[in-house]
Amino acid sequence: LNHRVDAKRAAVTLDGRTNDWWDNTDALFVGSDSPAQASLRLAHDTESIYLLSERLDYDLQKTDKITVTLARTGGKEQIKLVLSAEGIESAQYTDSDGKRSALDADTIPCATRVYGTLNNSSDTDEGIVHELSLPRELLNITAEEELAVFVKLQNVDEGASAKFDTFDGTNESDKTTWLRVRLVDTAAAD
Repeated sequence: LNHRVDAKRAAVTLDGRTNDWWDNTDALFVGSDSPAQASLRLAHDTESIYLLSERLDYDLQKTDKITVTLARTGGKEQIKLVLSAEGIESAQYTDSDGKRSALDADTIPCATRVYGTLNNSSDTDEGIVHELSLPRELLNITAEEELAVFVKLQNVDEGASAKFDTFDGTNESDKTTWLRVRLVDTAAAD
């Protein structure tokens, strides 16, 4: 399932809905070891990189999270985001010298929609959608460059231990094993 995907040039409205993404079908998938699953799609314009995370989860818990790390393949710059039902829980930036620092998550535009009720196992939930925008300048991304992407899905169903799921064959500490997303200048169809 997972292979290098393309992120198209697109105009995205951050509203936590998927309608801007209807023809941007290249996605990365995680969730083979967990009852929850998530897909990740990316798009871009001249200023931003857009990310759409769709979590399918029938038992949403407040402790469920998705960690997404985007890195520039040709440098040390990277952004690590922890997404929860409340939006961006934390954000960390690594600069071109390898120095890590916290980013103010409130400064990253993000729309989150929860489809279900948290911490209520008596009903059947649908999941969570995150739609966010990152400035290209943070990662120093040039036109038609590739990003390395790592995703870790954390699922905690009521009464169960936390399950963690990542892309097969990837290692969080080895960027060369992460999946690739190529920024392409192909515009999404109108």
